[in-house]
Amino acid sequence: ENIAAGEDADTLLYPYIITENSARVNSIVHDYSNAPFSNIVNEKIYVQPTGGLKAFFHIDGLNSWRDSVNTGINRAELIFRTDTTASNIHLLAPPPQLLVTFVDDEGNEKLPTDYYFNPNYYGGFLTSDYEYRFNITQHMQRIMDGEVENNGFYISTGRRTYYPNRVVLEGANEENGIELIVTYSTFLQ
Repeated sequence: ENIAAGEDADTLLYPYIITENSARVNSIVHDYSNAPFSNIVNEKIYVQPTGGLKAFFHIDGLNSWRDSVNTGINRAELIFRTDTTASNIHLLAPPPQLLVTFVDDEGNEKLPTDYYFNPNYYGGFLTSDYEYRFNITQHMQRIMDGEVENNGFYISTGRRTYYPNRVVLEGANEENGIELIVTYSTFLQ
């Protein structure tokens, strides 16, 4: 230590031990009062981790499928496309993964059954053409079978405490916006 004559040692020193839990100890507040997206919410989807934004969406008409007797969902794929201009992908890389959760009857967010079957099967990873694809086949079948209500979904970043990357997605009203591709079969009993 090199302390000049008459000076006291710095007593504000406190060691900060970094562990695997350190990334989870943070407090981040965002001020969106002057945000450029305040008037274009229906056109774009803004997703930002670390205390930021997640987006709620609802897929209308799913409950009407319950009337389709003897129908089995072979595959249901939900696709979100990145707005590469608004996201400024060359300066700020989009997050490597997003999550789609559903809202249960108590208002809680839950991961679809497809995620628990296998996270890689479920998907949500950024592709080379800047899309996020989710396999929600089992969840869609559960909606059709009346096991789960269609209370809506949220999209947020995966591993929010590790990746601070944000992304702007094309909205439902965009030409290349959200897409739900359902492949199904009807069968005799």
